This record gives sequence, structure tokens and C-alpha cells, in this order.
Amino acid sequence: MITLEYVVGLYERYASDLKAVRAQMRAIYRKKGVTWAERIPGGRALRKIVNSGGGNRGWQPAMIAQLDDIAAEVTYLLLRDRRPEVVVEISPCHGWSTCWILSALRDNGGGGCSPMTS
Repeated sequence: MITLEYVVGLYERYASDLKAVRAQMRAIYRKKGVTWAERIPGGRALRKIVNSGGGNRGWQPAMIAQLDDIAAEVTYLLLRDRRPEVVVEISPCHGWSTCWILSALRDNGGGGCSPMTS
């Protein structure tokens, strides 16, 4: 059974690994994702103003996270603790949850990706 106490314990047990994965995911999101500011009215215009000094001109988002931070972290922590040999993800959107899943498998000393196509 997954309880709040169990999840809090996972946060404590895997704190340093989770910190590293958060940094990894922030870097991916900065490169490929849509920032929170772009989700509000006028946000894209703000991005253009900020980048007009030389940043990412012509930037187009390749990833929009469909999984919030807590859900992503808890998924990572459960995979670390339960240590499955096989994980099946149905209908990944832009790869955000896939990155969290693969990070957990990697940090468990295994993992890899075998995409299935129809």
C-alpha cells in the first residue's frame, strides 16, 4: 500500500539521487520545454522580449510536460524503490514521463529503452 509516510520515506531515502535528477530534468526542460510564463496570456511575447538580447531566437518548444512535478518525482521514487525489471508506458506524450522513468531505471543500475511500434 502506498501511504504518505511511505512516500515521505522515499523522499528521504533517495534525496541526493532525486536532487540530481531534478537538475537533469530542469536542463532538459530549459532546452526543449515550455516555461510557465508561456502558458499565461502574453507569455510568448515576454519570452521574445527576454530573448531579444541574443538568447534562443527561433525557439520552438519540443516538449510540453503533461505530468506535474510531484507526480513525476513520486513515479521516479516508486520505480527506484520497487526496482521493476520491465516498465511499460502506454502512450507517452512528448517523452517527459519517459525521461523520469528511464532515469529511475538507470539509477537502479539497469534500464534502457525498447520502443514498441505498431
